[in-house]
Amino acid sequence: MKKLTLALQVENILGLIGKGHYDAKQLRILYRNVESKENLTDTQSESLVEAIEARLWKDHPREAKKILGPRNTETRKTMEAYFDGLQKRFDLSANHHKNKVKLGGNVISGQALIYDYISYRNKNTRMIAHIAFRQLSEELSLEIVVGKHPVGQTSSKTVNSCIFTPEQFEASAKQFEIYLTSVLAGEFA
Repeated sequence: MKKLTLALQVENILGLIGKGHYDAKQLRILYRNVESKENLTDTQSESLVEAIEARLWKDHPREAKKILGPRNTETRKTMEAYFDGLQKRFDLSANHHKNKVKLGGNVISGQALIYDYISYRNKNTRMIAHIAFRQLSEELSLEIVVGKHPVGQTSSKTVNSCIFTPEQFEASAKQFEIYLTSVLAGEFA
């Protein structure tokens, strides 16, 4: 009987979160309570945390950043770990872009929520290979975009581009390394 009551309470709270019933302070308290409740199942706890996080980011982004850290914490960690290995496997010393994981200008200008990327630009051919985690809005899912294109041409027939889910990171990294190898070799196509 107690489990049923708890399950109903969780469903009610999820409904209230979804409707925007809680303010930032209430969501913060609820978040802490969920993290400390041992009688919740893993599924209940995960559902509540996901709902609270989504509502915080949607309605109270500053509060969300204080509680949860920057939106791109996980994507940045993933990209930095990948970049560390990439530097060991490839000579990136002639990169005409900075050799690091970069934050997209579209995040700074408010046109994207997440855009963490690595790029390599060949100075002679002006070709770019890039891989990026991106989420352009709350309504759109996080994705990985991998591409190869001439400088300044991001939406033409000369662009090679693939989109992956975050779960397909290894496949996206392999595709990026194919493009990178081509750009390093000075190939145009």
